[in-house]
Amino acid sequence: MNTKETLPLTKRSKRIQPSLPQAQREWLLSLFSNGQIRETLNAIVALTKDYPEESLLYNISGICHRRLGQLNVAIKDFEQALKIRPNFAQAHNNLGLTHHDLGHLNTAINCYDKAHAINPDYAIAHNNLGMTRHALGQLNHAVKSYEKALAIKPDYAEAQSNLGLTHHNLDQFDAAVKCHKKALAINPDYAQAYYNLGITLTELNQPDTAVKNYEKALAIKPNYVKAKLNLSTLQLNNGFFPKGLKTMKYGGYAMTSLHVVVSLVFLDGLESH
Repeated sequence: MNTKETLPLTKRSKRIQPSLPQAQREWLLSLFSNGQIRETLNAIVALTKDYPEESLLYNISGICHRRLGQLNVAIKDFEQALKIRPNFAQAHNNLGLTHHDLGHLNTAINCYDKAHAINPDYAIAHNNLGMTRHALGQLNHAVKSYEKALAIKPDYAEAQSNLGLTHHNLDQFDAAVKCHKKALAINPDYAQAYYNLGITLTELNQPDTAVKNYEKALAIKPNYVKAKLNLSTLQLNNGFFPKGLKTMKYGGYAMTSLHVVVSLVFLDGLESH
C-alpha cells in the first residue's frame, strides 16, 4: 500500500462552511487513492458534521460503500449528493453504476442519460452506458456508446478494450483484435486486454498467439485465475501436457473448456469537482 503522508484534519469550525477547503479535499482523496476505504469513511463522518451540504463527501462515501459491496447504502449516498447538487454528473454516473450492480439496468441507463445531459463529453459515463447496453444485449447500441467515449478520449484504453469485447460478441473477431491491440498500445500493462485478446485469438484458431497473450496477462497479474485456466486449457488441448498440468496446478483449478467470461471494465467517476 502506498504510504504517502496525508494532510491532518483541521480544527473544526463552529459554523458551517460553504464548501470543503482544498486541503481537506486533497487529504480525503489521498486516503481513498491509497486504498484506505474505512479511514476515508471515518473521515467523511467527521467532515460532514462541519460540511453537511458538501456533495463531494456523499459522492466519495457512495464510492467507498460500493467498493465494500454495501450497494443500498451507496445508493443513498449518491442520492444525497444529488439532492444537494442536482447537476453533479459524476454522482449520476456513480448512481448508475450501483444500479447496474444491483441489476437495475434500465434505471442505470436513466442515470447515465442524466449525466450526459449535464456533460455530453463525459467519456467515463459513455463507457459505462456501453457496459449496461452490453448487459442488456443491445450490442450495437453499446458499440455506439464506446465510440462516443473514444471520440471524446482517444487514449481511453478501457473503452477501447470494451469495444473489442462487444465486437467479439457480435462475431466480428478481426475488429475485436484491432480494438484490443489499440488498448494495449495505449496501456502495455493492461492485463485484461491481453486476456480478452487471447479469447478472441482462440476463436480465430490462433492458439499459439493466444497462449502468448495469456502469458503476458499473467506476467502482469500473476494471480489472474481466468487467464491461468484458459492458458492451461489451451496447453492441454494442443498437446503440451506438462505445461498445461503445471499451469492448472498453480491456478488451483481443473477445466476442460475455455473460460470465456470476458473482463469488462466499469469506471466510477471520482472527481474533486
